Amino acid sequence: MVKFSGSNGSYTYDTSENVVEWGIMAFVDAEEGFAAGAQYVIYYGTSSAGGGAITIDGNPISSGVLPSDAPSLPPVPYLDWDDVGKKMTNAVCTVYETYTGQTTLDAGKTYVVTGVVSVASRITVNGTTESPTRLILCDGKKLTAQKGVDVASDNALVIYGQTNGTGKLETTGGEDSAGIGGNGGAGGTVTINGGTVTATGGMDAAGIGGGREAAGGMVIINGGMVTATGDSNGGRGAGIGGGWRGAGGTVTINGGTVTAEGGTNGAGIGGGYNGAGGTVTINGGEVTATGGAKGAGIGGGDFGAGGTVTINGGTVTARGGERGAGIGGGCEGSGGAVTVSGGSIKVSSIQSQPTNAASEPVYRVTVEGFGCFEGLE
Repeated sequence: MVKFSGSNGSYTYDTSENVVEWGIMAFVDAEEGFAAGAQYVIYYGTSSAGGGAITIDGNPISSGVLPSDAPSLPPVPYLDWDDVGKKMTNAVCTVYETYTGQTTLDAGKTYVVTGVVSVASRITVNGTTESPTRLILCDGKKLTAQKGVDVASDNALVIYGQTNGTGKLETTGGEDSAGIGGNGGAGGTVTINGGTVTATGGMDAAGIGGGREAAGGMVIINGGMVTATGDSNGGRGAGIGGGWRGAGGTVTINGGTVTAEGGTNGAGIGGGYNGAGGTVTINGGEVTATGGAKGAGIGGGDFGAGGTVTINGGTVTARGGERGAGIGGGCEGSGGAVTVSGGSIKVSSIQSQPTNAASEPVYRVTVEGFGCFEGLE
């Protein structure tokens, strides 16, 4: 039981029940000036009242006894993905490290970008799927990774944003390295839940996914504004997926606004040059995928098969490069399997006969004012 008092009254903070975690929320007993049973956000050490003071929803509190494990940093709100409800939800982080330019990010730790930071060397992520590294992009703040962010095949990174989605991460991979993903090797697990993320691959690497001659790993996009581009200056990686000669890996898009453009001969989403499309599932969001020269919009790179593409929802625009399918294989690549059970789709072409979830053929039908599989000029 901890009691605080101040000019706005006093109340009791019961640490034995109804406490989510120190520094987040707590039910309080009303004594003066506070509503009974209400929740108040507790910010430690942020009051202008002086050293050791705190604020309760902006109300300065003049005294209080804090436990030894009380956090010294203010809580940080962010948006998280609810995989059961399939929606973004509000969350608060209280245990984290402020990001100031660290080049190694540890497993199980959360780093919060609270300023404008530019890092000249490549950032290495050591998180795993069991204990991922988490990065929160605060609104109006920016992290520039000049040599990209290394998420290797055994590693995992989760990126979060806040309500306005104006926190930015901008990355450019070095030679053979993805903007976010493999460093001359396969990409790991990259999950984007929010913020504004712009990733450009280095020579022969994907924007997000695999490095040179490597597969894309796993990319999950639940929200945010994501722009991913394979290197267009002679590089042959996908926007999202594999590097040169790398398959697309597994890409799942549940929400957000995603723009992906392949490098020379790479798919927008899928394989790099001579790489198959892998597995691409789109359940929601607004997705625009453009293949590089001879690459598919969604599917294989030049000479790469289309892989498996499933569209259950969202708004999808896919345009292939020269002789590359909008959805399917790149130039000289087979079409793969395409399943459509929902969403609005605008494509330059679909190489294979699409089917629905019951394996029944799906055909283009145009109704005045509406279009399904609408062709692109």
